[in-house]
Amino acid sequence: MDSQVQVVETCLVTPSEDSPRKALALSPLDLLLANRGHTPTVYFYPRTAGAVSGDGGFFDVERLKASMARALVAFYPLAGRLAMDDDDGQLRIDCNGEGALLVVARHDGLAVDDFDGFGPSPELRRLFVPRVEPPSIIMAIQPSSSPDHPVVVSEVLVLSADHVSNLKHACGDVSTFAAVTAHVWRCLCVTRRLPPNAKTRLTFPASIHRSIRPKISNHYFGNAIIWLGTAGLVCDIVAPDDDTLAVVAGCVTGAVRRMDDEVARSAIDYFEIMREKYGHLLPSPPSDVAETDLRVVSWLGMPVYDVDFGWGTPRQMLRAESERGGFVYLMNGGPGDGGGLRTVVCMKAANLVEFKRLLF
Repeated sequence: MDSQVQVVETCLVTPSEDSPRKALALSPLDLLLANRGHTPTVYFYPRTAGAVSGDGGFFDVERLKASMARALVAFYPLAGRLAMDDDDGQLRIDCNGEGALLVVARHDGLAVDDFDGFGPSPELRRLFVPRVEPPSIIMAIQPSSSPDHPVVVSEVLVLSADHVSNLKHACGDVSTFAAVTAHVWRCLCVTRRLPPNAKTRLTFPASIHRSIRPKISNHYFGNAIIWLGTAGLVCDIVAPDDDTLAVVAGCVTGAVRRMDDEVARSAIDYFEIMREKYGHLLPSPPSDVAETDLRVVSWLGMPVYDVDFGWGTPRQMLRAESERGGFVYLMNGGPGDGGGLRTVVCMKAANLVEFKRLLF
């Protein structure tokens, strides 16, 4: 993809009807994520045969704007802005109806099938070798610290429906999340060649909606996620015994079941203390998790393939960026995955080949 994508239009889409003008306070769980930004995702839609742009064709920008404007009536906080409260200095959402950003871009020679095998963009190439006038020889040295900052890559690995079924059968009566997470955890410990007596930790986000009392309203518009986890010695996680996978899956299940009102409120209290210590924004997370640790984010059950704008279901949906090593995302497979499960792994490039061999 040597040619550039052309930005056709950039605009703010405002709600199509009057929306409430008010300030919404942010909870400690909201503030925990406020300095991390949103989770960028991309949806790829194949162009239908014979479709043309505009006038009700494949991609009608005005129709998309109108639909987005109607959606912002119900989800009006997304048309607002983050602001600082004058009284206590805390962040809040100012529901001012200024609008949400919409960027329209095009590339005449690009198709969905082309989103593979990316090479450096022209802009990135120019950063590597800057242009000087008049033209002359350039000598440059780039100090490398690769042992401390290894290359991190991400890849989508599809576990077949039969593979997932076999994992669950081997683990006994556990969820898909517990079985697949246990398998991934074991594979990663082996791939990393961790010392047998090292302590390895697994953490994952979990919703407090069903656990906290009184229950959170279904109309609650905010974050309700805390992190749970479990830990063990590497030698126990990777033991060759026939029942090891089931034991590890049981540890994952036990961590999930620990979620209750007390755990949820304890986490909220902790983040409130951290907010008082660090101010309205908590410290940013490190670029990578510890070499011994794994973080698994489950998007299982999310209706990501129900996002139909009139173009049919998306070919695939993925994170737009995954630069933090030690993260794994689990999500339902796409239309062409035969009922399988997608595992999006982010890890050191040097470990990927061995991990794939163990995973399958």
